[in-house]
Amino acid sequence: MAKQKQPDKLSQDAAAALAANMSYGKWKGLQPLVKIEKLEIPEGWKLCAFCGKPFKPKAKSNQKYCDSVCGNRARAERDRQKARSHKRDCT
Repeated sequence: MAKQKQPDKLSQDAAAALAANMSYGKWKGLQPLVKIEKLEIPEGWKLCAFCGKPFKPKAKSNQKYCDSVCGNRARAERDRQKARSHKRDCT
């Protein structure tokens, strides 16, 4: 016989909302806020400017992104914003 898995937190919350005869959003809005603790990063490490993940810079100290993927995504986002503002200014 297969062992039953426990439902995850989201499923438990959704079931509790249904039991209270509320939508998930209304039910979740009544829950107390969860305090998020600040992440302690080691000496010499930085936080990625795009994803926020801590990383140890390679050789250069002015490195802003954890890897080339985040750097490329940040550049693409900047380009999108620049194109939107340019399009808005031209009309």
